Amino acid sequence: MDGKLPMSKRLLMNAALVPKCSVFADIGCDHAYTCLYLVSDGTVGHALAMDVKGGPLLRAEENIKRHGLKGRVKTRLSDGLAGLKAGEADCILISGMGGPLMVDILKKGWEKVLASKWIVLQPQSEIGQVREFLHKMGWLITAEDMCEEDGKFYTAMRAESAGGTELAGDIWDTLPREAVFCYGARLIEEKHPVLKEYLRRELIKKQEVVRQLDGQGSERTKERMCELHKECRRIREVLSFLSR
Repeated sequence: MDGKLPMSKRLLMNAALVPKCSVFADIGCDHAYTCLYLVSDGTVGHALAMDVKGGPLLRAEENIKRHGLKGRVKTRLSDGLAGLKAGEADCILISGMGGPLMVDILKKGWEKVLASKWIVLQPQSEIGQVREFLHKMGWLITAEDMCEEDGKFYTAMRAESAGGTELAGDIWDTLPREAVFCYGARLIEEKHPVLKEYLRRELIKKQEVVRQLDGQGSERTKERMCELHKECRRIREVLSFLSR
């Protein structure tokens, strides 16, 4: 099935974080590739391909029919988690959208999340906000991964209910909490090679912006310079930890 479905590195990364389960729901499924992939390889028994737009669902239905999985993969029009019943899915995937929107979707459908066993999230931006939200809600990130595709970096995580919000360990004791939320405790612990490369490139980009802004005297520029210096220090701290 891998050879027949156009599974990108990002989609494969997301799929790899989905544990073996009976029912899987993909929120924002687009063409339903991930659902088809996971059902075909036996990771999930049945899948719900859900999207807020009818167009992607029509394409998803065509793909489902083409691969002969109509009985095991179903489409459903849904704004976020609104169309999912509590307890209907063991694992919920939300991917391909900004972090603030993802947090909003989780908040609005939190009873659906609580009724599931796992959530897999792949935010496109503001990833630290997503990690911090999960922590505040008592959910533990048990696995993370990161990949580079077409010059862009993507991060995904799997979380489950932890029943508490205590943070402990070498990373949390050594690095600023803001840095760990931003770059991911699991990725830092594992000294993930893609994270290292991402941080190196980010540091170079931010240092170049600092160089370009240096000497400009407006208050807005000064504020931006302070932010950039803070971000550079944070990146250096994490890179130093990774080099141990």
